[in-house]
Amino acid sequence: MEDLFPSQGIFWMSLLMSFNLTLSDEDLCVGLKPVIVPPRLVVQYGESASATCSVPQPIGVMGWKTPAEGAMREYNVQSLQWVADRVTDWRLESGVSCFTASEEHGECSTHLPITIYKIPESVTIRVQQHTGPLLEGERYNLECEAEGVAPVRNVTVLWFRGGQMFAQSRIPPYSIRGYQSGDDTFRNILTFTALRLDHGAFYSCAARLDLNTSKPIPVTRSNSILLEVLFKTRGQDRTLEAGDPRVWKVILLGVGMVMMAVLTVVGYSIYPCLPREEQATRGL
Repeated sequence: MEDLFPSQGIFWMSLLMSFNLTLSDEDLCVGLKPVIVPPRLVVQYGESASATCSVPQPIGVMGWKTPAEGAMREYNVQSLQWVADRVTDWRLESGVSCFTASEEHGECSTHLPITIYKIPESVTIRVQQHTGPLLEGERYNLECEAEGVAPVRNVTVLWFRGGQMFAQSRIPPYSIRGYQSGDDTFRNILTFTALRLDHGAFYSCAARLDLNTSKPIPVTRSNSILLEVLFKTRGQDRTLEAGDPRVWKVILLGVGMVMMAVLTVVGYSIYPCLPREEQATRGL
């Protein structure tokens, strides 16, 4: 504890020792702890922030301790305001403290928790490690990535098919790139099975910050991707796309059938080695 009254501090310490009394700071501060309004702050990165500290009556010393600026103090005051014009120092996430000091009660303090949030700079969706059409019945991973967001621990990922949300998930710590405080990037994975109903559907994701703020925090939506699914129809093989090697098999089969039909029309027999009598028997 900082000794704000050196001579008086020695006197009171000697007096306590002489009476063999042991009092903690909390004991001395009962009913005298500084009151901070608001009791906690949730502030957007780059915006201003403020809080007011007060006690029931004027006190010898009152001040604020911050991780960025150290300590500031005033004398013989009853209240003192802390103001940050622009919150851009992530060290403020550890909070600030208001303290008071007097000869009678020593130093008392109250902590002000601060949460700094940052809306994502961008959100992107993709099919992980895959390009081209999907196959019906196969499993794939949709990946949602958000850059420049905080705090990640308060992010919920929303998954959309068209305009309808169909799933939501929280961010596991291992998917975060960064220090898990401040300006982070995360990736969230959703595993799904491709269905024929997905063919021609648009998928997207969004990052939502779940915080108790005075004003609503906008949800940041990703781009949309169009899924193409190859699927079986009743009694038919899979739909063939350009470039599929099976296309050539179909083409060759069709050419062969056309040639056979042409040969039959011009009078050639498909049984050239049979005797004429046998051909007559078969009606050829």
